[in-house]
Amino acid sequence: MHPFNRHLVYFASKSPNDKLQTPYDSLRGYLSIGLNFPVACILTLGLHVLYRNTGLFSFAIDIPAVRTTRTMLVGLPLEQKEYSGVELARLARPHGVKEQMGAVGMWVIAADAQTGRVSREDVELYQKGELMERLEARRRDRRDVVPWWRGGPIGVAGHSYFVEKLFGVYVYRDDRKEQ
Repeated sequence: MHPFNRHLVYFASKSPNDKLQTPYDSLRGYLSIGLNFPVACILTLGLHVLYRNTGLFSFAIDIPAVRTTRTMLVGLPLEQKEYSGVELARLARPHGVKEQMGAVGMWVIAADAQTGRVSREDVELYQKGELMERLEARRRDRRDVVPWWRGGPIGVAGHSYFVEKLFGVYVYRDDRKEQ
């Protein structure tokens, strides 16, 4: 399976059918990695407009049927322990603008809230399409809140409460009980 398809499977894992990704699944996935509601909605809409493949009036994505030229940053010469967004974009430049945008997007969601840098290990997980699970686990508590200028919540407590009540997503919750 292509790394981008594995990346999509993360979102579909939020539903009973792990091969068909609905907009609701995507919205819950983006919320679970700590993004605020408006940003999660915009990303969901963009993803489903670009990759929908289940009919004219359906926004669902049949994951095994998705074909893409995205490289998911595979082939970057990763020599450092951590990277800034600019450094990742510079490394992705030979792969084209689409991959540079992907590198910056990956940095936006994965960079550490304190240092603003993304680890080499996170980049390698992204290359395999396996980064989202790690981000979801990291964002369950309040030690790594995505800053608002990178799409995180303005009010962490209110955001956490509402996404839990409305979508069943546990994010930025110190008091979360394991289920």
